[in-house]
Amino acid sequence: AVAVNNHHVRHTARRNARRRTVPVEPLFAYLHLVASGLAAGLVIAEYWAQSRAIDRRQARLLAALDLNYLLALATAAATGIARVMQHPAGAAFYLAGDLFRTKLAVFALLLAGALPASMLIARWHREARSAPSFAPLPREAASLRACLVLELACFALLPLPSVFMAASLD
Repeated sequence: AVAVNNHHVRHTARRNARRRTVPVEPLFAYLHLVASGLAAGLVIAEYWAQSRAIDRRQARLLAALDLNYLLALATAAATGIARVMQHPAGAAFYLAGDLFRTKLAVFALLLAGALPASMLIARWHREARSAPSFAPLPREAASLRACLVLELACFALLPLPSVFMAASLD
């Protein structure tokens, strides 16, 4: 009976070793970086697309890029929140740090540029679909460009607090 018992223990240990869970925090960290990089690439693409003459075709391209950009931003935010919630010390650990709050402020500034730009692009897309010829007002195009420049500046600054946090300089 002892030999059977030992076999059962070894078999159970092997089975449990195969069932080990995937470490969640590194997975969320990876997804957070991928989503952030994708969002940055998409806002660069939006900046490039708006630099050309905006007609019906460009309005449709901008709308498609912007939708994907907003999805990437939402994914970056969701995975960032998941990382904070998965930390062994809890969310209080992150929220107590000045660098984390700085990162949140930069992200809020990024959203302050993204939301008006997205609303403008959505309106252009609607107008371009219904009108045979479409051209936005020059001041609206300048407004979009300013929002995109703000977003690009935020993306340039956003990794800085993260790098200092990773180096434990908070």
